[in-house]
Amino acid sequence: MRAEGGSPNLINGVSRQAPEVRLPSQLEESVNQFPTVTRNLVPRNPAILKGRTLGAPAANTKFHIIDRDETERYVVRMSPSGIVVHDFAGFAKTVNSPNGIGYLSGVTDFADYEAMTVADYTFIVNKKKVVAQAAATAPALEKSALLHVASGEYHTKYSIVLNGTEVATYTTNGGPQGSEDEIRRAERQVTPAAIAQCLATGTLAYPNFSTPADEFRGDAVFTGGLQTLNPAVWQVTLIDNVIYLKNLTGADFTITVAAEGRETAFRCHKGFVKDFADLPRKAPVGFTLKVAGSDDTSWDDYWVQFQQGTNDGLGRWKECVGAGEKLGMDKSTMPHVLVRESDGTFTFRQGTWDNRAVGDSFTNDWPSFVGQTINNVAFSKNRLGILSGENVVFSRVGEFFNFFRETILTSLDTDPIDEAISYEDTSYAYHSASLAGELIVFTSSIPFRMKGGEVFSQKSASFVPTLSNKSSPKVRPIACGNRMFFVNDTDSGAFVHEFVNIQDETLQEAPSINEHCYGYVPTGVFMMDGDEDLKLLAMVSSADPATIYTYKWLWIGQNKAQSAWQKWVLPANVKAMKFVGEELVVIVSDGASVEHLGINCHEAWSDNKPAVLLLDRRVTVSGTYNAGTDRTTFALPYSAAGAVAMLTTGNTFGTQLDVVSSTGTSLVVSGNYSGQSVYVGFPYQAYGIMSPFIVREKTRDGTGGNAVPGVELKVASMRFDTGPSVGLNVTLTRSYRPAFVHRLSAAIVGTKTSTLGSLIVGKLAKALSIMAPADDVSIRFENSGPYPYAILSYKWTGGAYPKGY
Repeated sequence: MRAEGGSPNLINGVSRQAPEVRLPSQLEESVNQFPTVTRNLVPRNPAILKGRTLGAPAANTKFHIIDRDETERYVVRMSPSGIVVHDFAGFAKTVNSPNGIGYLSGVTDFADYEAMTVADYTFIVNKKKVVAQAAATAPALEKSALLHVASGEYHTKYSIVLNGTEVATYTTNGGPQGSEDEIRRAERQVTPAAIAQCLATGTLAYPNFSTPADEFRGDAVFTGGLQTLNPAVWQVTLIDNVIYLKNLTGADFTITVAAEGRETAFRCHKGFVKDFADLPRKAPVGFTLKVAGSDDTSWDDYWVQFQQGTNDGLGRWKECVGAGEKLGMDKSTMPHVLVRESDGTFTFRQGTWDNRAVGDSFTNDWPSFVGQTINNVAFSKNRLGILSGENVVFSRVGEFFNFFRETILTSLDTDPIDEAISYEDTSYAYHSASLAGELIVFTSSIPFRMKGGEVFSQKSASFVPTLSNKSSPKVRPIACGNRMFFVNDTDSGAFVHEFVNIQDETLQEAPSINEHCYGYVPTGVFMMDGDEDLKLLAMVSSADPATIYTYKWLWIGQNKAQSAWQKWVLPANVKAMKFVGEELVVIVSDGASVEHLGINCHEAWSDNKPAVLLLDRRVTVSGTYNAGTDRTTFALPYSAAGAVAMLTTGNTFGTQLDVVSSTGTSLVVSGNYSGQSVYVGFPYQAYGIMSPFIVREKTRDGTGGNAVPGVELKVASMRFDTGPSVGLNVTLTRSYRPAFVHRLSAAIVGTKTSTLGSLIVGKLAKALSIMAPADDVSIRFENSGPYPYAILSYKWTGGAYPKGY
């Protein structure tokens, strides 16, 4: 029975399913190919050399790409040896390290570094560093007291008892008085300032000191006075109605004051005060004490300090940090920042992490990451987040370096957020990514959503289990528009998951996008990036570090029209990659140098040439001609061994020059090409292996449906329908027979397409004889030389027979 089949395209990449259940548009293997919707299956675009630096990076070197804007893009290297920055062209930038590079020490695996760029700041995390408390403390509580005469009362004894001894008393009188002068005198001697002056100095005087003290004192009675204390031991300072008493030796002391029958008329403030309203309006600048709330708890305690006023000249009490409290984190153990300065240089330094400004370690506690290592940093809702242990800690709103409360007196929505993940399994937070305005935190158990409500604050923040899938701590998840991709590593290969819709309070499962080719992406994925507009995902595994595994997708409404996996093999191990515009910028190292490569991933990119020439590490060079030898020498930025040179303009476009020698970095070709633009690079192989052909039921649209069971297929011939192509080699491999190669070319002998010296780009039209059982033939197609092809569709014909026939 005659049978035929095929597919209108080959844009769905690799499948590892049984041939009977694969799509006809899927391949057994796809290497260095790009399945596009507009051009169909073509070779990937070349990796063009942007810059190169000599020297091999150490194995523990982490690379990070900064895309600041269209004119400033950088490659950062971090290792225990320091920070190195180059622009994309390979030119080194000045990096200053005022605090040294000690924070980078102790790392043997580059995975122990994390980096995140926000504007001109790149936060760098060393996962091995334990965050420590700084040694600096607030000044200790001095051995002093404020003696506050709050009100003056008639016929009242005011007394001061120091260390159990009464050292000063003052008893006011008040009448009855015999004259107007006596009445005024009694009023003067009972003012709070007069009482304080008498207790402090042992005397009274008019404010201008123009009359005798005894007359001013009138019939008030006082004994002693603080002026009798040893001045080498005690400092006595009078400030209006307040006496400041300080022990200069630092020795503690006991002191009580009293106004007989008037409990609130004379107050002593030493160390603490019960009610803020009891504090005097005047005090020495810098005087500090605790406002103690309820006796049952310390949560309502806070500290205040008297500070000098600014505009009105008056001082005021202001909330402050507790006396003797440690102020903040040791900045040398906290994440550091790499700052791009206005002059184009970079500074690697400690972050300006703010100290605790109010409260103490009880009311304004340390962030939970103190005493712990930090796994990563995040940025969400105008806060900097730190992932440490099972907690995520966010800074104050807009203050990325401040992780302490602004005030103890009230809870502010702008305060830091320190939230623990509560789950039945241990959930160490490793990575995070934002999706639809929500932060998804990936942990050692499952991913969680940071729920915050309309106002994201400590009161509203909580973790909600979001996905039931596991995720790998080795690779940061990425968000591409309204979808998120993450990886779960297993010994047999990586599972790559796609997550789209967040549903409140619902535990979801993120489907795997590589379930049809499990095992194709190897275990050990440590790098991933994606682009929403290009609809392309790229990842690298430590098991195959010179290969980028790419995933191309396309949704049309609710239908997924493309789900294509393939791999791109590069000339050296990948150290970093990032989508920048329509390019995938890839940093590679061959052990002797580091190269910055750019692969354009836009489907419409044509290099503004008749065809895309398949040369990796491609550079454009001009040569020097030697008329005596009739040879042109090109100086290359790398070793010339294996490189080829091709003309890029005019009728000779795509002509491969005859290489005479390649010594060191010099490539020598025959002829004079000194005035022409020349591409130099290394040809790469793009190829695919067809899935075994299967007899399928016919569908209304003419495509193959389900496999027909119980039949054997013998393939007679096949044909590729192509777009603009130069050539295609198709290799047939059968058991116990030598391989046979069909060579297809757009140049047809005897026609105008076979002009010598010109690159012919056209359609490849030829039926290929197969004559083999479908299960005993492997069909591989590949580019012929460094020239492109475009496969639109394919078709095969043959005979179908009942099994056992």
